[in-house]
Amino acid sequence: MSERYPDITRDDAGVVLVNEWNVGTRDRQRAGADAVARLWRAEPLPEHALSLNLYVSDDGTSVLAYKQWTDLDAYREFARTARSAQAGEVAPGITRHEPTAYRLYRHGLGEQGAVPGSIVVVQFETRNETAARTLVDTLFDVYGDEEPGKGAIGSHFHIAVDGSRMLNYAEFVDAASHEALITTETSGSRRLTSVLAEVEGITPLGFRRYTLHTAVAR
Repeated sequence: MSERYPDITRDDAGVVLVNEWNVGTRDRQRAGADAVARLWRAEPLPEHALSLNLYVSDDGTSVLAYKQWTDLDAYREFARTARSAQAGEVAPGITRHEPTAYRLYRHGLGEQGAVPGSIVVVQFETRNETAARTLVDTLFDVYGDEEPGKGAIGSHFHIAVDGSRMLNYAEFVDAASHEALITTETSGSRRLTSVLAEVEGITPLGFRRYTLHTAVAR
């Protein structure tokens, strides 16, 4: 077991499964996260699972699971055989449901050697994989040469296997580093709205900031 933030770029992770539960209150968030953590720790990792990572949002409303597997077929076989035993509600607001499957597409790095203490998950709905790739590539074209904000460790852009979503898993030293970034207007932040308007077939879904609750890895 490990309580460290996962290595998002590990070479053996062929697919990432993401679940997000909106639980509404901090009490339900804590109860739900603790219940999921107990389930994960009760048994060994499935054969092709590499890491299971659970996060709680700083605003107290959400729980997020980020799971790295070797490949999608292995996960689907596990889900098929284990589904009956795993059905039902884990805790109020935490009901098992099919995760969104992603693959890491591109990533950019900031402070080398820094240890994550907070992550920000930014999501877009995308018309298809082409739109998702265009969005990520455009962001790199516009911002790739700029210095990352202080405390920014890495941005990891994932595209859903079915092309319906783009998810940026952004690592920061702490929540204050991200807060400073979004509250300080820069030339880059002023350009973002116009940059996004140029990409067809995308809908911004906003962001949410999380802290690691539980991590189990091999």
